[in-house]
Amino acid sequence: DVVKGNAREIEEIKKQVAPKDFQAIQDSIQAQGQCLAGEVGPEMQGVCDRVMAIGELVRAQADEMDALTQKIRVQQQEHADELHKIRATLVAQAIPEERQRIMSEVLPKPGSGNSLQKADISSSQPIAADRSDAQDWQRQLPNISRTAPREAVSLAVAVVV
Repeated sequence: DVVKGNAREIEEIKKQVAPKDFQAIQDSIQAQGQCLAGEVGPEMQGVCDRVMAIGELVRAQADEMDALTQKIRVQQQEHADELHKIRATLVAQAIPEERQRIMSEVLPKPGSGNSLQKADISSSQPIAADRSDAQDWQRQLPNISRTAPREAVSLAVAVVV
């Protein structure tokens, strides 16, 4: 309805204007359009070219960022693998030392009879212990487990029990 109404208005205006004047208006509008196209066209083409160049730069930087991201991921994995190897080496080195230390603290010393000898973790003084002193040993066990590898602590628990 709106379009039909507008079309009617245009037709009424056309009837009011002489065909010769109407043709002159159309020619004038067309000439102005061509003039604008001639002046603005090269500028618009330059703007389009610059926008396309910027788009290419953005794509190139995005590709570079993707490559760098992949490189960082590979390096992170390499570092994680290296840390895992170092940790495994340190644990492997610490297990024999801790096992020996714990065994020397827990096992009976030669000639001591049936009683067990253990070193107090907070001091280097040996303390005579027997099976009834297991609760005290269990209270001190968490102090050992903070510094000893899990395997060495398991060995100490097996020896005490």
